[in-house]
Amino acid sequence: MDTSKNNDNKSGTTQQQSSKPRRPSRAKKKKPEQEGEGEEELNEVERLVAKGWTKGNNITANKVFLSGQVIVEGLLHATDKLCLRGDFIVTEKLECEGNFTLSGDLWLWGGTAMVKNMIILKRTVIRGDVTVSTGAYIKGQCTIIGKLTVTGTLRLSGTLKCKRLSTTGPIRKYGRRPPKVIVEEEDTTKGEDVIAAELVHLLGGHETST
Repeated sequence: MDTSKNNDNKSGTTQQQSSKPRRPSRAKKKKPEQEGEGEEELNEVERLVAKGWTKGNNITANKVFLSGQVIVEGLLHATDKLCLRGDFIVTEKLECEGNFTLSGDLWLWGGTAMVKNMIILKRTVIRGDVTVSTGAYIKGQCTIIGKLTVTGTLRLSGTLKCKRLSTTGPIRKYGRRPPKVIVEEEDTTKGEDVIAAELVHLLGGHETST
């Protein structure tokens, strides 16, 4: 099954006027049982839809291609390829059994994304935890406001910034300019070749090389 979706805005006006999401407390605290949090999330979804965002429910397919400003209520799952370009919210889990490609901003209100391979080619911001089971390739600038776990090789030709980083394989560098890894919490990187990627820790608000 090959399901492709394209939600490009017909004009640039709507996208410029659309505000960024305000993360509901359920996503901040990861306690969905708290009273009133479901209503808060619903209100935020309705506000964004009124601003021009597109809403869909539980997307599962072999190949998924989405662009624009999209809210997926429930699960977003692809068995082969998942390609996202634009601004996206996933209220539950994001899963990809093949190649996951992202360009833009991704809010993981459910808290986690689990993918086989991750490919980041341009400036990207992910809000939530990401687990990569095979390998990741990052080109350009990638910011993960959460923990990145990579089993396998992490290939870099740009800048990776995250709160926590856990790797079980090597970190490989590509390109003429050396890549950079920035983590906000120390002692979380377990890579075999960290120095080659110029690991940097944020200490007291300043970047200091190790």
